[in-house]
Amino acid sequence: MRLRLFAIMTIAGLFVACGSGDKTIEVYTIKKETPKRAPVAAPPKATGLQWDVPSNWQETPASAMHLAAYNVPIEGAESPASLTLMTLPGDGGGLLMNVNRWLNQLGLAPVQASDLSALGEAHDAKIGPFSLFTFKNEASPEKAFLVSVYQTSSQTHFVKLIAPMSSLESLKPVFLEFCQTVSTDS
Repeated sequence: MRLRLFAIMTIAGLFVACGSGDKTIEVYTIKKETPKRAPVAAPPKATGLQWDVPSNWQETPASAMHLAAYNVPIEGAESPASLTLMTLPGDGGGLLMNVNRWLNQLGLAPVQASDLSALGEAHDAKIGPFSLFTFKNEASPEKAFLVSVYQTSSQTHFVKLIAPMSSLESLKPVFLEFCQTVSTDS
């Protein structure tokens, strides 16, 4: 009998509490807390690298991840190409991972490690040998890349030029000339 009375009282209490007749919907805004993340260490600006910048290039503010950034004029175009330099410790994540990231940025399929040697051109700079890669997607001609990769004993250095595909070949000689000037100050 007590259990039945308790059940009836509980149900009646719920009806009273929920059935007040007020049909107003209340909306609350709660600020989302951003999870705290460990800060990403930016590469040191003093990497011991040097390079010769053509006089018609304009230095632009570099992001925290870049050592330097430049606008590279494109003959007959309103907008310049964008060039950045970056240094990462060790192998910088590996050549295959970086090549596949650049291909993905252009909407292209990834490659296998065995394809890398066919994609890159071997060149020499003051710092030592480097690989030059040309990445373009015929379906997206507004953006293509020239990328040089230098691997030293403790770091990997990248020079990346972003330009419309139509101007890539005309920019390649000046890009290559710039890349050959990269050296260490030691």
